Amino acid sequence: SGVSNARPTSLTDTDIQTIKDIFAAVQNKKYAQVDVTYLLQKFVDAHNAASLAWIVRHVPIYNGRDDTWYSFDMFQDQSLMNFRINSDLDIKPVDTTIGILFGRYATENDILSVMGCG
Repeated sequence: SGVSNARPTSLTDTDIQTIKDIFAAVQNKKYAQVDVTYLLQKFVDAHNAASLAWIVRHVPIYNGRDDTWYSFDMFQDQSLMNFRINSDLDIKPVDTTIGILFGRYATENDILSVMGCG
């Protein structure tokens, strides 16, 4: 049982770009973790947890530990990724996203796990 890959109806292109800009700012060391936590929480408060989780799963996200960008929308063989809807990302979207951006997770598999991938 995966989660719907359908984009939440209330989510605009501008919303998605806002989150992508935050990720890029983290890579460019323009924001401290506390700033990003505030911005992501503000986004969740204005939308909902599922909207942030959807964006994280569908746009590349910066991994602070490896100084690299990951995209989790598809596996390397281009098959669509299936997601569990009770993952850390769904339950604690801000905390989990911060963990990826600021390098809390040791391996790509750890990140895949908290995102409910597999």
